[in-house]
Amino acid sequence: MSNLLVPAACQITPSTRIIDAFRGDTLDQYWSELCWRNRQMIPDISRKWDSLFLSGCLLAVLGFLLGIPLSIVTANILYLLTPCVSLYACWKLYCLYHHHSDPLPPELQTFRDLALLIAGRNCDAEFAVQTDPQCEGEGLA
Repeated sequence: MSNLLVPAACQITPSTRIIDAFRGDTLDQYWSELCWRNRQMIPDISRKWDSLFLSGCLLAVLGFLLGIPLSIVTANILYLLTPCVSLYACWKLYCLYHHHSDPLPPELQTFRDLALLIAGRNCDAEFAVQTDPQCEGEGLA
């Protein structure tokens, strides 16, 4: 799966930090695919500033909606320009934060940690299938 997201020249070893191999949107894409393949058993990554970015966008849109009539009445384009500049600044700050932040849980920093978590979860799931009498026919491939 990492071959789809990382060039072949980049070596990923078990001791490689996940955040060093993937950042920003690539990390989000990798993590969502990983969660999907492991049936949502992996903890979500936390992006605490997402709500702050959405609030900034909402304020910029409200400023733009107020700026349209004000710029028409006063014939001053500055009322339209200010929300556009603030929206652009908010977006750039969000992009910088998104690329440079580390949203991973503290216990999952390297690919080794991730592999151990997945192996442990799969072992637990296989053990549950083997001991549950309702799942008797499953896992006999």
